[in-house]
Amino acid sequence: MISKSPFLFYIGSPESRDRLRDRLTDTYVKLDPLLPAEGKFLRKWRLHLNVSPEELLAAVRT
Repeated sequence: MISKSPFLFYIGSPESRDRLRDRLTDTYVKLDPLLPAEGKFLRKWRLHLNVSPEELLAAVRT
């Protein structure tokens, strides 16, 4: 969950985000664990972006 928090919300100070980033592991986490392991990888937050931007926007609008 640590990897998803700053990526999705960018809440808090830059120092808070840096502290969270320092706690990341080497393992990539799927943005949606229920979807297949397809899509791009975001190295900065070690996220596997297996959800399209359009799907994310549609989820926010519901």
